[in-house]
Amino acid sequence: MTSLKEWAMVFCTVSIIVGLLQMILPQKEQSSGIKLVMALYIVITILQPVREISWQTLLTQPQQTVQSSPQLNVEYWIEQQTEEKLQEQLQQEFERQGVDVTVKEVMLDYQPDAATAQVTQVVLQGQSNESTQQTVQQMFGTQLVVQWEEKERIS
Repeated sequence: MTSLKEWAMVFCTVSIIVGLLQMILPQKEQSSGIKLVMALYIVITILQPVREISWQTLLTQPQQTVQSSPQLNVEYWIEQQTEEKLQEQLQQEFERQGVDVTVKEVMLDYQPDAATAQVTQVVLQGQSNESTQQTVQQMFGTQLVVQWEEKERIS
């Protein structure tokens, strides 16, 4: 901000000096050459900030690349929301059945181009038993992996 103020001050000063010189100098044959020199002086003053830019720094800084398009972000968000809702539904089903199992994660294989999604893995915490396995398979199909984690014990 201060450099902009300094530049504006210098530009105003140069403009005033050039204006005064044009009034003082004679209006003869040499005036066109003098006007050219004064105009170049003003142009150089205007371009002074460009000269002070560190071009080397600008050229060596890595270009920012776009990690993902907005479309991919939306697809990721849809996948995350779907996984959370499926996890909630499975947890509610276990609670309805009175089974002491916690749903830790539901992993989804989302294919936006084909407009399909398939549950690939379910991570459960608690005692493994056949009824919970059947509940998961009834809800999501048989083509998935059910992974069990032992329930954390409170000491």
